[in-house]
Amino acid sequence: MTKPAVPRIDGIIARDAPVAVVFRRGPSRWTQLLKWNLESDEVTAGQWIRARVYTDFCDLSPDGRRLIASFSDYSQRRRDMAAQHNLKYDFMACTWTAVSRLPYFTATALWFGDSCGGGGGYWEADDILKLHGHPEPAERASQPPPSVTVKKIGRNEGRDAVLDHRRRARGWETVSAFTTTMEPPRLTFKEVKRDLMDLLKGDPKTRSNAVFDLFAGAVMPRWEMKDKGIYIKPFKGGSLRHEEGLRRESRWPEHRHVWQLCGLGGDVVKEWRPLPFQPQFLDVDHSGRVVYGEDGCLWAWADFPWGAPTLVADLRGNKPTNVPPPDWAREW
Repeated sequence: MTKPAVPRIDGIIARDAPVAVVFRRGPSRWTQLLKWNLESDEVTAGQWIRARVYTDFCDLSPDGRRLIASFSDYSQRRRDMAAQHNLKYDFMACTWTAVSRLPYFTATALWFGDSCGGGGGYWEADDILKLHGHPEPAERASQPPPSVTVKKIGRNEGRDAVLDHRRRARGWETVSAFTTTMEPPRLTFKEVKRDLMDLLKGDPKTRSNAVFDLFAGAVMPRWEMKDKGIYIKPFKGGSLRHEEGLRRESRWPEHRHVWQLCGLGGDVVKEWRPLPFQPQFLDVDHSGRVVYGEDGCLWAWADFPWGAPTLVADLRGNKPTNVPPPDWAREW
């Protein structure tokens, strides 16, 4: 019997309010948005969206009311929306950045046309928003009001500007930043052309992997890790630790993450090693509780390292449904 897939959970805690946004992904093409009241532990289920949500490029406003998020969906139904928004090319409708009110994805501000996973942004304040990438504005009705200042993140802030800002604003300290370098190809396409032609004449069942190995091993540029990323967040009962780097065991280097919940002496009490491209929610809320996602559930540990974590919500049984937004969620 096939074991049911466990949903992947990520989340962001508001800086100035006891509120967290929760992203529940699963089935793989669907993501549900939820609002977690960290004082009452009430979890309000919100909208679903059939799109990829890039949570590393998302941020929650300091007051916990608004979300800025980055999305992609390359289906034909998205391409058909290009004319509706006066976009020059249909593929520009497939990646977008939106501001919405929790717990809904319905856009109150909208931008199109950035690369896959390159949009999003962060909040400097409740009325100051910084956009990541080079978005194309949608129609005027979908822009923030004049009282909100919208800026662009500078190129010198780097690709991880959103995540770096989120860490700093929520008390994470950088021990060493994750950095990579790209080695040039060892061989040119001309030099491997004869080997490639021989592989294409081979067994159809094996030639696909063989061609990939040839390109990955000789023609494609290789990413090499210069520095492992290590980030910690101290709190009263211990510390959180997040490590990211490259793993070389596979044919193609994988981005590897390790999350740890540590006691005061540095001993590891819990550890998570999510698969590549899968998130892990782990943070400390305003009352000092450790909050995290595990096995498709939300947990809170109030007296860490003593006592035991408390189950807040089991999200495993949630299924995609149509959730129309109320009128207030359609307005800024």
